[in-house]
Amino acid sequence: MMLLPLYRFSKWGNTSFQLTYLAQLLIGLVIFSTSAESPTYVIAVVGFGIWYVLHAPKPALYMYILLILVLALTVFSPTDLFPNILQAIVVKYALKSLPCFLAWLFISYSLFFNSFENNSLPHEKA
Repeated sequence: MMLLPLYRFSKWGNTSFQLTYLAQLLIGLVIFSTSAESPTYVIAVVGFGIWYVLHAPKPALYMYILLILVLALTVFSPTDLFPNILQAIVVKYALKSLPCFLAWLFISYSLFFNSFENNSLPHEKA
């Protein structure tokens, strides 16, 4: 599934397509790994960050919600800033990977169906 976007040969030279594909690979590397530990999620968060910045300065509402979920469940859940009761729930139900998986789904959909019309990044459009 992660190699299917590469069949869009005409999009290979597009910077936005390349960065979106990089974000998909970084997130997918972590969420589909059976040996992913807590520090490994740094890679997925970087992938999410790349995808989020591609849609700056005005990302869609669902991206704001995903940003909050990534920060709360993926970044802050293993720290002391997160209450112990909620930490236990996040660990028990493996909720740490949920926002990353949702972002991966959105990114995959974008890679399959977005037109990536020109070679400029979204925030560079005049």
